[in-house]
Amino acid sequence: MKILGALAALCIASVAYARPAIIVKETGRIQINATVIGGYAVDGPIAVEGDDAIIMGGRSEIVDDYVVTYDAAFLFHRNGATWDYVRTLGEGSYSTIDDFRPTPRVEMKEGIAATTTTFPFLFVRQPDGDWLPATFSPDSEYGTNPATDIDIDQGRVFIGSGSFGGVMYERDTAGAWSGKFLYADYSGNADNGSGGPVSVSGPWAAVLNPYNGDGLPAPAITMFNNNGPRLWTQTQRLVPVAGHSFGDLDVRGQEMFIEDAPQFGVAHYGLVDNSLWLPRSPLRTPGDFMSATKGYFGSQVKKGDNFVLHRAWDFDRHATVIRVFQAPDTFSSEYAHVATLIDSRGGDLGGVRVNGRRIITGTVGAWLIYDLPATFAGKELVQESFETGNGGGWTQLAGSQWSVAQSGDTRVFRQASTVGDAGASFDAANWANQSIQADVKPTAFNGADRWVGLATRRSDASNYYYVTLRSSGIVALKRNKNGAFANIASASFPVALNRTYRVRLESFGATHAVYVDGVRVLEAIDTGLIAGHPALLTYRAAADFDNVLVSPSWTTTIYAATDGPTYSPPQDGAQPAPWSYSGAGQWYWLQDGTNNLFRQTSTAGDARAAIDPGINQIVDQMVEARVRINTFGAGAGEKWVGVMAKYTEPENFLYLSLRSSNVLTLRRVEGGRVRQIGTVVMPVSLNTWYQLRLDAIGDRVRAYVNGKLMIEAVEPLPRAGNGGMVTYKAAADFDDFRAVQP
Repeated sequence: MKILGALAALCIASVAYARPAIIVKETGRIQINATVIGGYAVDGPIAVEGDDAIIMGGRSEIVDDYVVTYDAAFLFHRNGATWDYVRTLGEGSYSTIDDFRPTPRVEMKEGIAATTTTFPFLFVRQPDGDWLPATFSPDSEYGTNPATDIDIDQGRVFIGSGSFGGVMYERDTAGAWSGKFLYADYSGNADNGSGGPVSVSGPWAAVLNPYNGDGLPAPAITMFNNNGPRLWTQTQRLVPVAGHSFGDLDVRGQEMFIEDAPQFGVAHYGLVDNSLWLPRSPLRTPGDFMSATKGYFGSQVKKGDNFVLHRAWDFDRHATVIRVFQAPDTFSSEYAHVATLIDSRGGDLGGVRVNGRRIITGTVGAWLIYDLPATFAGKELVQESFETGNGGGWTQLAGSQWSVAQSGDTRVFRQASTVGDAGASFDAANWANQSIQADVKPTAFNGADRWVGLATRRSDASNYYYVTLRSSGIVALKRNKNGAFANIASASFPVALNRTYRVRLESFGATHAVYVDGVRVLEAIDTGLIAGHPALLTYRAAADFDNVLVSPSWTTTIYAATDGPTYSPPQDGAQPAPWSYSGAGQWYWLQDGTNNLFRQTSTAGDARAAIDPGINQIVDQMVEARVRINTFGAGAGEKWVGVMAKYTEPENFLYLSLRSSNVLTLRRVEGGRVRQIGTVVMPVSLNTWYQLRLDAIGDRVRAYVNGKLMIEAVEPLPRAGNGGMVTYKAAADFDDFRAVQP
């Protein structure tokens, strides 16, 4: 292995990361003192304003072959930590020939409450705090059930219809309410409620219609502009571009945010010249493409004071979360993903309601409250390579024998004692949400069932979570609480001496996950410990630790070719997404037994396949794949096959390559010019599988072959880019491609 440059002992990256700055768990769980009222299950959507809450309940029965659905709106009032039932505000019913039951809706804002019960459905808070039904003018128009959505803004209430658009309700100076039909696309009969979300903000209103009964392109959003009391004019009909879609929407001021297909995040439109809505840069995260593997659609988008919320499936958390995007300082800038809201107990988050900086959402058996911080400044990823210094920043635990030692051409943090417990705690991180990753090589076991591992939330010698690689062939996730040990999860896993394992332990809320060599091997829910330090641990074992990453965020999978289909299972022919291609490559999927390989057959010149998830702001990344060289092309000169990172265009990327000259090289292409960073002599054979891994984190680059660190260097890198596969005058097969943000 060749080391270039002087690696700092402790590197805190100073670049901006395209990742959640903070993970936010709930500040409270709403406990309801009544779960069944009058035969209704009080389990529907909730809206909260101050100390009042309205929760929808429902029940159904079959009458003369019709399914009769009953909805009710129940008023609750906060009493300390619980919410007491006050009274039933309204009830309604409707019947269908099938078992269709639309989701009930409720909204509270500005002292107004609206529900999807039949009558009464609109309530106004009185000076004494009570909620009374609104009074309506004689000429008011009323929508038909089932209503699809509700939005409130500046005293207006917009309730979506099941088939034609919606009804806008407004108050006159005498306090009487009247409704006005806003006709958008006709999209089906109201019995099956095929209408979509609605939104109102100032003089603008928007209606999404998923279908169109007149054969026009759909889904579509119809925009309305207010020209006076109860005077709304249809101004524009928006449809998504090919391959995209429209879902939930929210108009706020001169901006509109629309749920797109999962792999595209949130569409963003802006108002131009106070008349025309045009697309702007979407709101994206590096994990959006893998969100699509769930096939999840039907999430939510809500705009707050200076932020946007997007409820979506998270591939790595295995649950729906709420992503927070912060508004830019200037109109021309883009929204940044700054936080992710999670259920601390690992559940899926449901419908979203925004009240100032307070967020209300549901999960199984509870409603959760989140209070967003005043700022989203968070902790940064820290990496430790031990190339200089003596392990400063780590507190050695009693019984340990730690030293920074030379191991081949690199330096490692070595724990030499095999007598008992040993460890080192990282001083700079004392967090609730955290992950720790390291290259771990056990070098000696003293007895049976000895182990090496990592810890999170270590507050003292008697309290921490930890993962162990055990000489008995087990990987185990365990907890030490007040000195009492408990096994949380375990699996068979062969552990060998003098083999390096990439181990990662994540603790976020009550969810804990273990990865070994990039593969998720264990996951469990446990609420026993809240916060503490990450740590390196051994028990009656000696080990080398290197390239430690401590992060306030979980691993984000940008793309994993084997972790689930994208749009459909791989098939012959170049996959259109998420790949983009350049050069003379001939790429296609090949089925090899039960496995699918990505094959490149051209030996004419350069061939590149880059993942293109639609976001080019991925700074820290780890790219790996299994590679088999099938043929080197004819003629003089080197031919090669490899993986690349930081790819933005053919003239700018970082790549690791196996070469026909029997060398491994790490190079950078910048402005079309090639510069070598490091090289190692090693045999390179045809028809042999190699595991290549390229890490580009901060200004550190590391190259691995078959799990062994081969090249590491300090390299000022481009700020962003994507990963992929690359060949030059060589045909090859690629398998198990994975790109992650650590």
